[in-house]
Amino acid sequence: RYLTARFRATNWLARLDASGLYVQFRSYLNYALSDVDETVVFIGYQEIRSARVVIEHTTFADAEGHRATKTTRFVELDVTADVTALAKALSVERARPAPSEKRWYGTSRTLYND
Repeated sequence: RYLTARFRATNWLARLDASGLYVQFRSYLNYALSDVDETVVFIGYQEIRSARVVIEHTTFADAEGHRATKTTRFVELDVTADVTALAKALSVERARPAPSEKRWYGTSRTLYND
């Protein structure tokens, strides 16, 4: 399931065109949710004040007690636009109920908030 979700056409985070940046804020693992929901925000280049790459290193102990490090990279944008509508859309997306899935042992629900 995780593997096939990676190859769906909806599996993208950001796309660029001549006028700006499109950012999808729904996880590709939530492909079972309705495809008519608004899950993409457009940010025009003139609205981006600055951008920077942030690298976070997290050190933890793995299951065997060995020390391991996880590295996470993301892009942080400083925008001049009003982001109230985006904040509202994100809270609606996080509060959305997960769809029921029938399993051999009953039903389950999973919603990914990554």
